[in-house]
Amino acid sequence: MVVVAVVLIASTVCDIVTSKSNQLKKGIVWQAFSVRRNWISLTAISNSGFGSVHGVKSLTMAWVILYHVYKIDNVTPAINWDTTVPSTTGDWTTAPLISGGSLAVDSFFLMSGMLVGFGFLRERAHGQPFGLFRFYLQRYLRLTPPYAVMIWFYATFLPRLGNGPLWSEEMVVDSDQCIRVWWHNLLYVNSYEVRPKVCMDHTWYLAVDMQLFWASPLLLWALYKWRRAGRVLLLSIVFAASGAAFAITFCYSLPWGDIPGLPHEQWAEYVSLMYVPTYSRIVPYVTGVGLGWVLFYSKDKKCGMNEVAVSACWAASTALALFATYGLHLSYHRPYSRLEAALFASLRPLAWSLSIAWVIYACEKGRAGPVKTLLSWRGFQPLAKLSYCVYLAHSVILFYHWGITRTPIIFGRYYIVQKALGVLLMVLPVAAVLSLSFEMPVLNLSKAFLNPGRQQGNCWRSRAKPVSDATEQKLPADPQVRDVHMTVENSREQSGFNPNEVVHL
Repeated sequence: MVVVAVVLIASTVCDIVTSKSNQLKKGIVWQAFSVRRNWISLTAISNSGFGSVHGVKSLTMAWVILYHVYKIDNVTPAINWDTTVPSTTGDWTTAPLISGGSLAVDSFFLMSGMLVGFGFLRERAHGQPFGLFRFYLQRYLRLTPPYAVMIWFYATFLPRLGNGPLWSEEMVVDSDQCIRVWWHNLLYVNSYEVRPKVCMDHTWYLAVDMQLFWASPLLLWALYKWRRAGRVLLLSIVFAASGAAFAITFCYSLPWGDIPGLPHEQWAEYVSLMYVPTYSRIVPYVTGVGLGWVLFYSKDKKCGMNEVAVSACWAASTALALFATYGLHLSYHRPYSRLEAALFASLRPLAWSLSIAWVIYACEKGRAGPVKTLLSWRGFQPLAKLSYCVYLAHSVILFYHWGITRTPIIFGRYYIVQKALGVLLMVLPVAAVLSLSFEMPVLNLSKAFLNPGRQQGNCWRSRAKPVSDATEQKLPADPQVRDVHMTVENSREQSGFNPNEVVHL
């Protein structure tokens, strides 16, 4: 950590000193560690790429935090302990809160598959050669450095941060697990660990996403080389995964979903068989790959549907989203049926994926009206770039608050929302430090060495881009402001797709 801090300070100081010249040359590779330049890249606003994805990503991350606050507070000693479960299962307004765990991560899987699919097809269309090793290495370098830092933090400093009646129950146990099985996380196989003997329990998502990424070239090549066969393969995978969810839920008599108040044994069985396994997340990921395929081959075309068809699609998307969100509420008031539970478990991921896929497609094709205005708000772009580090770091703040709690809480919706907003506000600066110190420097270096010929909008590349006379006239006089201006201008000149959206997922 000391070495990293020294490198960051030295790189930033040298960058500031060299940027005072009037030349618009971009820095050499060591400037990848410059906090100043990475901050510019983090806060830069681009008009290219998928603008709606930034909004979906930011709002979904907030939903994940809200859900995790609910899950932790649901097991925190409360004054109204005897009414916590009935208050969540009896009130239909809490259904989106309870459904947040599964549906929010499905949204991330869909966006991940979409951006990977679109990026793969775009590179092939531009004639860039495909290397499987580089394909995997880029992804590993993209995710692992900040992840490894958080594992190190869990294993060393976390249990020493505080104390309380619940401290050893979570903090010390988590630290011991990270000391014992840290390498499972760095190999992205921790989703197969038996709970609760896991390090950073919420990172099962990263393992599943990496495993789906490992298998994605099979489908991507089929969609690129043989379009019709690729579409058939995609649909076959969706139906096979849905059928597997139906069969597993039916054979093991699993519940409809992550229902509050389940006995621990039944909840553990559901998590190990349906919630965490890779096969249960194939549907949203593959649906996202299909969406990326559609967006790529229609990127120069307008949506040919008339207003009636567009309205029908919006109605269908809304109905599917309501079914996926509120369908679980039906199970609270009905006798258990294996057939109903299996049908819901198999149809829910597909319904939600199709709903979110239509929202993104309609936004990118200009058929979303105020929805596109909301999701494409420029302020979502920096938040979306921080979403990965927010995901990694937010559990520390949650469990710290839980561990130092010394009095019973008053469980309720207001308390959950208030706490979630506080966690979100506190985790953003932590995520920014984690991203500027570990995520973005390694990302810059991987781009420099693994994609040396690709033109990027980042400001740390070694070769300067020629400045036109028109651009030169628009540049401010101050050298540092000119440097920032050139960074944004170069980013805006990228057409169609911004590669940063892939790596910032």
